[in-house]
Amino acid sequence: TGAKGATLIHTTGQRITHIEHRELDVVRFWACDFTALPSQETEQVLEGISVRIEAEARRVLPRLLACRVIVRGGTRAHRAFQLETERYEAEVRSRMAEFANVWVQSVHFRTQPEADPQLLLGRGDAIGQIARRFARLQSDDAELSALLPIFEELRAKLPSEVSSGQGAVRLNDPDCLREAVGDVQAAVLTRLLDVHESA
Repeated sequence: TGAKGATLIHTTGQRITHIEHRELDVVRFWACDFTALPSQETEQVLEGISVRIEAEARRVLPRLLACRVIVRGGTRAHRAFQLETERYEAEVRSRMAEFANVWVQSVHFRTQPEADPQLLLGRGDAIGQIARRFARLQSDDAELSALLPIFEELRAKLPSEVSSGQGAVRLNDPDCLREAVGDVQAAVLTRLLDVHESA
C-alpha cells in the first residue's frame, strides 16, 4: 500500500547535491480502515465508507485506486453486516462504480455488537459458554495452536494461488488463525443472539 516510486540522486563528482523522490506508480493500493460508531446504522456506515474512498480517489488522481475495505468497531449495524455480508459487500462496490478510477479489491466486516462484548462473557447460558470459548482461543496461544493440526489436511488441499502470495490463506499461521477465529466469533454469536431474541 502507499506511494511507490524511485529516488533520483543528483551528484557532482562524488558529492550528492540533491535527492528527489519520484512517485511512479499508476495504481495506488490503499487500505480503507473504517471504524463504525456505536449509534450508526448500516446506511450511515456505508455513507462514511463512500466518503472516505471518494476523498482518497480524488487525492491520487489520475492513478487507479485499488482499495481493501475493513470495517471495525462496536456498532448497531453489526448484526446486519454479519447476517447479510454479501449484500453489503455488493453495496460498497456498487457505490464506487461511478468512479472510473476506483477498484474495490475486497470488503471485510470485522465489527462487534453495539453492546459491550464483556456482557456476553458473563452470561450463564450456552451463548456465554461459546463466547468464553472464543475468548480463550484468541487469548491463549496454546489453545489456538491446538487448532493448527485440524486445518492441516485442508491446507494441503488448497490451490497454490490461494495458499501463497499476497492475501494468501495461511492456516498454519497463528496470527491468521486468530483473525479467522475473530471473524467466526462475530458470525456465530450474532446468529445465536438473533435466534435467541426471536424465540
